[in-house]
Amino acid sequence: MKRVAAALLLIAACKSASPPPPVFTSVPRGALDAMCLRLKDEGISSGLRVVRKSQPLITPSSLQALGEASFARAAPNTDALQKAAALSIPIDVRPNSCARTIDIIDPTRDSDAMVLEFSTPFANPFSRKQIGVFARLSVGGESPTWYWIPLMQQQDRWIAGRPATLSVTE
Repeated sequence: MKRVAAALLLIAACKSASPPPPVFTSVPRGALDAMCLRLKDEGISSGLRVVRKSQPLITPSSLQALGEASFARAAPNTDALQKAAALSIPIDVRPNSCARTIDIIDPTRDSDAMVLEFSTPFANPFSRKQIGVFARLSVGGESPTWYWIPLMQQQDRWIAGRPATLSVTE
């Protein structure tokens, strides 16, 4: 009887285990589209530049801000997050996007331009079954505002939710 109960518990645990997050080859264009809409709502309509590849924005400070926004009380498991932070993948930018792409932030060229950077997509360690990206908006790399953009899969493409402002201390 105890063996049957143990087997049932094991089966239930296996069924409730969440599948591993998908492997992304690029940051979905929905993330940039969502930021374009958010910035347009805030009155920013021109001169936006986006760094062409994902940046290592998954840091202890950004994760702490995401945890605070999620009202989490526990520290996340950072092993998988370190792998995601180390990846650099392209940003999917459409030709008619609100932003032009740059390779890196150049302090001379971009000193007065709004620059947008994205992290690699990763599973939110504070919310079950949620995947998203960090976005960092700055003026030439200074005075950043951070956002969390949730991503949802809809058939064969990824769509983005509304970007939420985070309180990241750098």
